[in-house]
Amino acid sequence: MRTARVLLVILLVIGSSPLPGWTSNPQVIATTPRSGDGGVASGQTEIRVAFDQPMDPSSYSFITLGSGFPQVAGEPYWVNEFTIALPVHLEPGQGYWLLINSPNTTGFRSRLGEPAVPYLLAFGTADGPDFADLDEAQATRNRKAYDQVAEIMTVYYSYKDRLGIDWAEQLAKAREWLLSSPTDFLFGVRLLDVLAPANDPHLLVGINGVNLPTVWTMPTANFNLQAVVTKLANVQRWSPAVITGETEAIGYILIGGWVPEAAVAAQAIDAFRDKAAIIIDVRPNPGGDERIAQYVAGCFTDRTVDYAISRTLDPETREFTLSRVRTLYPNPECELYSGEVIVLTGPQVMSSNESFLLMMRESGATLVGAPSYGSSGNPRPYELDNGLILHVPQWQDMDINGRLVEGNGITPDILLEFAPDQFISGDPVFDAAVDLIGG
Repeated sequence: MRTARVLLVILLVIGSSPLPGWTSNPQVIATTPRSGDGGVASGQTEIRVAFDQPMDPSSYSFITLGSGFPQVAGEPYWVNEFTIALPVHLEPGQGYWLLINSPNTTGFRSRLGEPAVPYLLAFGTADGPDFADLDEAQATRNRKAYDQVAEIMTVYYSYKDRLGIDWAEQLAKAREWLLSSPTDFLFGVRLLDVLAPANDPHLLVGINGVNLPTVWTMPTANFNLQAVVTKLANVQRWSPAVITGETEAIGYILIGGWVPEAAVAAQAIDAFRDKAAIIIDVRPNPGGDERIAQYVAGCFTDRTVDYAISRTLDPETREFTLSRVRTLYPNPECELYSGEVIVLTGPQVMSSNESFLLMMRESGATLVGAPSYGSSGNPRPYELDNGLILHVPQWQDMDINGRLVEGNGITPDILLEFAPDQFISGDPVFDAAVDLIGG
């Protein structure tokens, strides 16, 4: 199956008391073949994936990335409670890749029901013309691409100093491995691994038209949207990204992503103009287009509001010292809403949705829930000599007081932290927001 972006995800969070030793999402710890291997034998074989904890044997998800999925030669089977095998037939001289889980498809789960962190498995078979000994043309492309990556990561990457990583040294350690890549495909796969220590969801590598993150994020959800919907009257889906409902004098607006379809939230706000309060729920929203977030937030202010600072590269000094204040303007297409506004937030909130939190806070709304993820980069694509695309954050995003969003997130005005099992049959964050308005 092909991966697809889901604009609005309504999840039922399944939780239970954690068993000793297994308190986090499962992770892949070993694969056969190893990811990045360019010398895999062709023919009938099997792919094996080992996890760091016992898994639920009733489900799995091997996910395609367009072309390049191996020919399946039999049903997957569990070798033991940690390891699954997928029989395949591999052709000579081919590059193969697949995802073990994805953000939207989570068949691999622990026995506790926790989804495994997505993992990219990519490799090439050696006995064919595309994966023969490294020729001079490939070697030249590898060297040029390596030099480009080194300059980009040491000069143009806005968070190059955040974690104290010496990127010149980091790349030098992996230089021979990258330069020995038999294809551009495997150069990109290996580059993903080299850049993973940045722990930056906005640092991406485009391979064969697919943009892949150098790190997969699995922030814990602090919502049970099905439980919320059961408490609402007049539930309405305005678009794939917006759902509304109401409870007594409170309007509720769920916005699942800052995509074009989210702009109708401004009309939903107008529909709740007579409500004493509105709850804006963006807890499952991972970001999108900040301009759409501004369009919606502009319904809650009648004046210009400075909400964030962007620091960018000074081309003369090659340091990130140029600052620009980002400003929210009133939306002339919707009348100002003047009632009480609460915005629900949590650890899955990131990128332009964190900017939305800052807009709403500076416009007088109260942020309620858990801290946001803390990742905002405004990435720019750089095309490498070998055709790969390296997407690199170009700004340092800060709140209006100069506090860096990256790695810190946005702390809500009212901090509410609940254990995962408290979301099994209800949504205590939503309930607390309703109580706050009532109080």
